[in-house]
Amino acid sequence: GALDRWIRARLSGAVIEVTKAMETYEISSATREIQEFVTDLSQWYIRRSRDRFRGENTLDKAVASRVLFEVLETTSRMIAPFVPFMAEHIWNEISAKGDSVHLSEWPEASNPDGGVLKDMEEVRVLVSLALDARMSAGVSVRQILGKLNVKTHVGLGHEFLDIIRDEVNVLEVVYEDGDRDIV
Repeated sequence: GALDRWIRARLSGAVIEVTKAMETYEISSATREIQEFVTDLSQWYIRRSRDRFRGENTLDKAVASRVLFEVLETTSRMIAPFVPFMAEHIWNEISAKGDSVHLSEWPEASNPDGGVLKDMEEVRVLVSLALDARMSAGVSVRQILGKLNVKTHVGLGHEFLDIIRDEVNVLEVVYEDGDRDIV
């Protein structure tokens, strides 16, 4: 799904940025990118996928688990120079290889899918705007609303609109082309 494509693209981008920073000895830039990636992983991907991990759809559960496994394995290799014991612990918990993370190769990244990164960034901005509008109106997120009108110049697919719907707790998200706005 969209979340799986996004986290893989986000991980590829993080590996590229950390690699560039390490090659130029910019340790603070590398660690900042790792921190931002781990925040996105935990606060967006894992939180949004929680129901998938517990769900009854065995295929979706298997896909989500496999994606998380791949992300954690690559992340443990990427963080090894910075937090060696934590990286080793993660590696030993998820890897059946039996060797050390410090004996593994540095992760290689493919070019990240810029489209999915751009779309998810737009989704996150729109969700933030919608949640701010709800808070300003004094309407709790627990109270379901009928419709949310979204104006954006980014053509979002139904998977992304579904994410907005779930995050903002509305029955329907209506997409209109135009400058970014929430109605």
